[in-house]
Amino acid sequence: MQALPEALAASNSLKNAGSEMEQGRDAFQESDLRCGNLHGQRAHKQLLQARRELEAALRQAGANQINKLADQAACLSAAQAQAAEKSQERAANADPSQDKELREQQKQVQQATEQLSRHIQQVRSMLEEDYPEASQALRAASQQAEQRGLRKKQTRAGNALLYKQFEAAAKEQRDAAGYARMIAVTTQLNTPGPELAALDGVHALTDVTGFGLAGHALEIARGAQCVAQLDLTLIHI
Repeated sequence: MQALPEALAASNSLKNAGSEMEQGRDAFQESDLRCGNLHGQRAHKQLLQARRELEAALRQAGANQINKLADQAACLSAAQAQAAEKSQERAANADPSQDKELREQQKQVQQATEQLSRHIQQVRSMLEEDYPEASQALRAASQQAEQRGLRKKQTRAGNALLYKQFEAAAKEQRDAAGYARMIAVTTQLNTPGPELAALDGVHALTDVTGFGLAGHALEIARGAQCVAQLDLTLIHI
């Protein structure tokens, strides 16, 4: 529990449950069945509450890790874009004094990409058992950037800098920055969701970016065994 700060409430509920069980044990030892049963019921409620709080804590911990990945990818994209600007500036002048710095900067960006890849794998493994959809989404985001050639672009940029082809390096770096940005965007959570869920009258939410409004409306209707009607005149597209 100490390794998971989000689980503080669950930890407190478990302590309360333990206290109730101890009091119930003492009551039974004194043959006070009514009091012992009362403490047992309270302990049971505390244990159920601890379970709910622990599940919520695990979800929050997972969300926090995913948010960190999104921030890390955004920082990577910004660093790569900055490197592209410097390469473009170098292409416009003949001053070789910063050539070594440009190569070192690109090397650091590539190392940051490798670190991001490892972190994505770690978070995927952490979420795989309890939240397989989130784990799969992280895998898809990482694979998409890889298939588009994120690391290949970075390697080409490094080679272009080595051979003083700064215009080519800047182009590869801009592309790589865009792919890193794609990881940042696709790993961002639906942060307005909890705020919308708190509004009066809202009892269901869905992310329509996957199968569209119609597909998700059908899924909700089937799950609730209801009929859904969409008024296209009220839907802003």
